[in-house]
Amino acid sequence: MNTSSTSSILTHIVSKTFAGIGVLDLLHNGSVAFFNHQRASTLVKALTGVGFGLASAASDWIFGGCMVYDLVALAVGQSSIDSGWGKLLGAYAVASAAIVGAKNLARPPYNHSSTGYSRTAAEEVEDRV
Repeated sequence: MNTSSTSSILTHIVSKTFAGIGVLDLLHNGSVAFFNHQRASTLVKALTGVGFGLASAASDWIFGGCMVYDLVALAVGQSSIDSGWGKLLGAYAVASAAIVGAKNLARPPYNHSSTGYSRTAAEEVEDRV
């Protein structure tokens, strides 16, 4: 990603946001298709916590923020079926936000000494014009 280009940054943010919303869509549609109005088992609850925790730890602030949004949306939706599960999802959202925040405070994204970005010939021509 070219951090000096606004269009590159906006494209990056939009693509990661769509990916994060896609996770919510996948989880929601999968659960509705196969487990409509059923309570989550202990295994599902544990795997949800571990999966979202690992996803939050491995992601940057954009995708991590989407993971938090997904958990909040799931918590609101599931609270009408099982309030305990909804509260647990809310706790997972708080924990996920803490993981994303701590990771990004410890190692801020996009502040690397070498970005690995190399200019293309078209960009060099644009700079000369």
